[in-house]
Amino acid sequence: MIDMTFVLPVDMARDVYALHQRLEDAYGPRSAGKYLWAAVPVRCGRDVLLLVRAAETPANLAPASIYAVPEPPTGAELDFSVQAMPTVKDSRTGRRKPFTRENNAGREAWFRRRAARSGFEAVALQQATSRRWIAKPTPGRQGEPWWIDATTFVGRLRVTDAPAFRATLLGGFGHGRAWGCGLLVVA
Repeated sequence: MIDMTFVLPVDMARDVYALHQRLEDAYGPRSAGKYLWAAVPVRCGRDVLLLVRAAETPANLAPASIYAVPEPPTGAELDFSVQAMPTVKDSRTGRRKPFTRENNAGREAWFRRRAARSGFEAVALQQATSRRWIAKPTPGRQGEPWWIDATTFVGRLRVTDAPAFRATLLGGFGHGRAWGCGLLVVA
């Protein structure tokens, strides 16, 4: 399992839908679970660092750098960061919907439940919520822009189940993986 970094101009990274499509061209469909990605602004907002996690590097990509992802044992404590898309099931429709903006307690409870299934527990946890707009699809396609509730969780975690934690590092955490959510970064 490796992390690869790419430096992109901020204009290219703003169009999350186009970025998602380019990654699918390189790795195949997100539904196959072959990669995760996250975009992080750098250099005073002029560029974006694209972090991609996968089992291997595709032949058609040349990353700026490649790092092995640590695979910590049960009991290890690590600092972490993850941008996730917490949702709650609507009791009337059965569909998933984002938490209300004020519901930080609901987001934290969602995170802790999901963490327990993902092989870790949060020892310390902070969160910040924002909306991420997904641009209208490329010309010739139907659809209007929409937004996702992107909550950044940071803190310290303790690994409780090493195999489940490894699966989370490779497979992602929560919903919205196609839109750059779910990549659990540990240090």
